[in-house]
Amino acid sequence: MGYTHYWYIKDMQAVEQALPMVAGDLKRLLPQLPPLAGWDGQGEPTLEAQEVAFNGVEPDDYETFRLEARPEGYRQTERGLFGFCKTGRHPYDLAVQAALVLLKWHSEGVAPGAVEVNSDGNLVEWGEACRLVEGLGYPVDPIWVLERRVWRVRDRDRKIFYLEWSKRQRKEPARWLEELHRHRVIPFTPPFRLEGLLEGGPPGRPLEESSRIYLNA
Repeated sequence: MGYTHYWYIKDMQAVEQALPMVAGDLKRLLPQLPPLAGWDGQGEPTLEAQEVAFNGVEPDDYETFRLEARPEGYRQTERGLFGFCKTGRHPYDLAVQAALVLLKWHSEGVAPGAVEVNSDGNLVEWGEACRLVEGLGYPVDPIWVLERRVWRVRDRDRKIFYLEWSKRQRKEPARWLEELHRHRVIPFTPPFRLEGLLEGGPPGRPLEESSRIYLNA
């Protein structure tokens, strides 16, 4: 599908109340964000109380990002109203991340758990957007936004690495790592021993772009 961000809305009333604040905060962040345009890559972005919609400026446009204060703008799923935006890592990706961080922050203040955010990106790739939002006075971080934790892992050869993991993933971490080993995706060998959760983010660097495996620092 390509590099994409996803969100699920569990409480639309919370989103309706949050959206005006999301729009207002994005306006405050505009000087620190890449250039934004309207939905088609031209004109001005829509940053209104009932709708936030923008794209990158042509030719850096890709897929339209849109948040709406009405359920008709989303797809109904078992996990809630579903939205997504494929950014292809174009510069406006930073603004998409910031908008989703703000949506989660402001909706959480109305109804805890109102919005669930997920992403093809890892914790490191969400760091800049969270720092921008923190600059507005909101204590956010990628672990809170994406609801992920980091495991310290040791392989058969006693090599240490770190695994970024979400409680929403259906497979057990060790089994998932074994599959990556079988497909020769990771340079580590089972059996894998999960030695504990870290308090903060990963101390090493990602194995590759968007990887949730981190090499020991």
